Amino acid sequence: MTVEEEITKYMNLIARACAVVSCYPKGINNLYVTPGFQNTYDGMWNNAGRAWLTKNSVSGFITYIETAIDEVEKAVEDARYIKALAICLWLEENITYDDRSASDAAAFFSVSRLLKFDGVNKFVIIEAMNTNFKETCIQIIPKFEICRHWDSEEGAADNGRMNPYANRDAFTGLNGKTHKVSFIKWKKDFFIHNIVLSPRFIPNVEDVLNIAFCPLTDSDLLEKEYITVKDENPNYEAVKISGIREPDVLLKRLEEDWRHACSVGKADIIFYPEALGTHLSEETVNGERYNKRIFAIAKEESKKGNKLPILTVLPSFCKDGENKASLLDKNGFIVAKQSKYEPYFNLSRNYREYLRNSSEKHYYVIHVPKLHRISVLICADFLAYDQNDAKKLFTEVGCTLLLVPSYSHGELDFVNKIQTLRPYGTTVIWGNSCGVAKDPKVIGGCCVPGFDTVLKFNDYRDCAEGCAGIEKCAFIVSIPLRLAGSKTAKVTDITVKRI
Repeated sequence: MTVEEEITKYMNLIARACAVVSCYPKGINNLYVTPGFQNTYDGMWNNAGRAWLTKNSVSGFITYIETAIDEVEKAVEDARYIKALAICLWLEENITYDDRSASDAAAFFSVSRLLKFDGVNKFVIIEAMNTNFKETCIQIIPKFEICRHWDSEEGAADNGRMNPYANRDAFTGLNGKTHKVSFIKWKKDFFIHNIVLSPRFIPNVEDVLNIAFCPLTDSDLLEKEYITVKDENPNYEAVKISGIREPDVLLKRLEEDWRHACSVGKADIIFYPEALGTHLSEETVNGERYNKRIFAIAKEESKKGNKLPILTVLPSFCKDGENKASLLDKNGFIVAKQSKYEPYFNLSRNYREYLRNSSEKHYYVIHVPKLHRISVLICADFLAYDQNDAKKLFTEVGCTLLLVPSYSHGELDFVNKIQTLRPYGTTVIWGNSCGVAKDPKVIGGCCVPGFDTVLKFNDYRDCAEGCAGIEKCAFIVSIPLRLAGSKTAKVTDITVKRI
């Protein structure tokens, strides 16, 4: 077998073992307390370890594991679930994303060939690490190490545990027990696309991660059209965004805010509100691969020596019933476009936002090794995440940083909702436009696991008179990458400032 074929077979075996475990009818925790569990589990785990050390080749080891999985798939006694669990967790625990030539990689199975980085590729896209997802109904995706938190009472930071603020049983299936991969229950109309940034193109992030939210305007610039939608069942009354007033002024503000967030805010991530994208902000160059505006100003800022953000989420652009936000790398390359799927409902005026029905749902996870797993949910998609498959981003993928751009009159729903992702160890940063959330309404906020307080952007603004005379504005949320444990952590460890 070639190296690529070995990787595919190895990952397919993990999926098969996981599929057996997922059939256990009483839940994973109950499996752990069945009589004789530890002896059966340790026996299978040790057998796998010995086979890895004694087989003459990777191919020979794979053949051994394949035989073991064949046996547990055919068995009828409950011990088969325990053996499958041991095989699954041993195989995933002994994965490395380092190259085989790495000095410490000999004891691990390298899947580095999946990450085909070179001097040109700034990221790779991985849909699934296994090819048998239709048969097993399990899609395996990478789970890289993220920023480390630790309990200070344990001693040195080296004792840190990955994402300890997550609840142990918050995750679905085995996802609370894995360290190298995540298991997604596969559905034919639901897609999670994994975008892995190359470490060589990630700016140095030292003690904190700086996330900039730019509200853009204090005026309601949306041009709206009220329509009756008759081509869907049932018919409904809707508001359709048909354009943006003053697109040239808004574009200039977008550019100035981006420069300001880079040069003064030292931003690692920049995002904007929902719906304020225009045909000007969406213009492309270089074969439609780069955003024209960010591509140009990124060059200028780079020449000045200013730090460029890892990720930019442009204001979403509404057209023909679609609402999409462009996700850009530090040079303006269009990595993906995240769609909005859930409409906003205005029950007091009896209409809803016009969004065309989509037969498929596509979500994007930006994997930044050693930092975060980042996703974007636009406005109402966030408010409804726990009512649909978007919850897989947290219960299965383990997203650790969520950006929520919105354009909403509501505030309480968001303030309450951003606290609900604490059990998954997910930091949520929500940003709203000042043009729709007039002072004193909340224009954004953040919630970091391990802290009991929601920080609201309004508490850090000094612009009660609005944007008059202000050419650029951003809120910078600085999140420590090495947090002490929850008993000693203070809300002052997180800073929010308006620049």
